[in-house]
Amino acid sequence: MFVRYIPHALEQMRKRHISKALVEEAVTHSKKRYVQRNGRIKCAYIKNDKTVVVIYKQDAKDYIVITAYLLL
Repeated sequence: MFVRYIPHALEQMRKRHISKALVEEAVTHSKKRYVQRNGRIKCAYIKNDKTVVVIYKQDAKDYIVITAYLLL
């Protein structure tokens, strides 16, 4: 599966200094996932004392990242 980004996600990641590598690691390795009412998936991933939260949706062949942010 590939990870794709909508423009909003890329902009938010840039503003929040979150790398694509970290987002991709979160989407593929996160153990905590929650399906939201709108069908999107929310995952939380901890790395180096940082918790990144990624909201994405999944289609047949791709993960489509909607946004990402850090928990402080």
